[in-house]
Amino acid sequence: MFRGINKKLLRMSAHKNALWVLALVAFLESSVWPIPPDILLIPMIIAARSQAWKLAGICTLMSVLGGFLAYVIGALFYDYLGQNIITLYDLNDDFIQFTKKYNEMGPWIVGFFGLTPLPYKLVGIASGITDLNLFVFGASSLLSRGLRFFLIAAIIWYFGPLLQNFIERYFSWIILLFCALVIASFYLLKLF
Repeated sequence: MFRGINKKLLRMSAHKNALWVLALVAFLESSVWPIPPDILLIPMIIAARSQAWKLAGICTLMSVLGGFLAYVIGALFYDYLGQNIITLYDLNDDFIQFTKKYNEMGPWIVGFFGLTPLPYKLVGIASGITDLNLFVFGASSLLSRGLRFFLIAAIIWYFGPLLQNFIERYFSWIILLFCALVIASFYLLKLF
């Protein structure tokens, strides 16, 4: 089953609209969507290694722009839209605790969450709710999201053919590990 998904992702990554889809997924993941763009970024780089830096740049730019949307949701629409997103992830009580600590360590939290598979949209919403300086939020987002996506691009670019064989062979395990990391990230978030 998972091997079919891998082959489909590789075929989709060569489609003429793949860049637009990647940009949309990166934007939405940082604001409202739960699935990270890595799922598209990795096969797209494998399919076109010469485009690795362009793809990482698209992910970075659109992810940061999506983060600004999440910031606006937190700053202006938290009562209407932001609260629904927090409720969707069942993090209401934990989110209140999170925002208190956020005032103390905002830029570091933005940087940390930008590098991890933890839900980045929560950081954007928290930044808006706590009125974190917009320049600090943008700079921390650009640095951390850029580092994440360009690091992925560098690894895939350098080890491309080896990784493609590895991914094809162990795709099921990689998907399970990725899902476990996402689930673990929600539990880690509750520790904040």
